[in-house]
Parts: sequence; structure tokens; C-alpha cells
Amino acid sequence: MTSTRPAQPAHSPRTAHSGFTLVEMMIVCGVIALLAAIAYPSYSAQILKSQQMEGKAALMRAAQLLERSFTQNGAYPSGADSLVTLYGAAAGTPLFSNADNPLSATMGKFQIDYVPAAGAAPVEYVLRATPQTTAISDSDCPTFGIDSRGRRLVSDAVPAASSRCWR
Repeated sequence: MTSTRPAQPAHSPRTAHSGFTLVEMMIVCGVIALLAAIAYPSYSAQILKSQQMEGKAALMRAAQLLERSFTQNGAYPSGADSLVTLYGAAAGTPLFSNADNPLSATMGKFQIDYVPAAGAAPVEYVLRATPQTTAISDSDCPTFGIDSRGRRLVSDAVPAASSRCWR
């Protein structure tokens, strides 16, 4: 007896090598590129906004320390380096915007500068947040500031010009 095997169906080249065609791959790449082109500007804007919020929060925190010092001493600290001593650091140490470590230049996106009014017992000051090289630059709002009267400044401009930057 001879055994007869049933005939096996012939495989077409299309089913034997299943995969993606070049056209399908180009369509997928086009969709990914389109999504990236739409999402990247929005992502960059959100990063810029979060960095600006970091600088503003650091200015408000420093202003709060200065107001506490004014309440206790009747005047703001007189030296430009004296704000750093309110944070518990040595005079001459730069101050940055990172909330967890305000003395770390690598973590903060802004450097905080204190400019007291002239005199032995100043009653006015200006705080500035200057962006570091690691921050995304914004030509409309390059430097944030706040003074002892609570006026929000942008690049030492008049307070009314800073309304968009301080939102």
C-alpha cells in the first residue's frame, strides 16, 4: 500500500513573507512626523511656562524672607549679599531659583539678585531673576523682578508692561 499524502496548498510569496510594505512604513512615519510637529511647540511652551513659574516662585520666597526681616529689624538688609544670609548661607554665595536647593547653580534656572536701596537702613529693594544658560530664553520676558512695594517688573520696566509675563 502506498500512502497518498494530500496535496499541500501552494504558498503565495505574499503570505510566506508577511510584513510591512514601504508605503505602509512611509504613512506611519508621516503620521508620527505630523504629530511631533503639532506637539513640540506646545511642549516647548509648557516647559517655558514652568521655568518662568520657578523664577517667580523664587522671587516671592525671597520677598517673603525680606519682609520678615523688615518686620523684625525695621529695615531691609543693607548689603547685596545679605539676602543669601537669610537663606543660611555665607555672604558672596550666589542664590538660584531651585526650591529644594537655592544654592545649586546646576538645578536652578534663574539667578536671584537682591538690590537694596542706598543707605544704612534701606526701606526699599528690587529682586531680579536672571535666566541661566540652561533656561529656555523668552525675548518678551527676559528678566523678572519684584520690588518692595510688590510691583512685578520685567527687565526693570514699568509694572504695567509686565502683565503678560506675570500671568
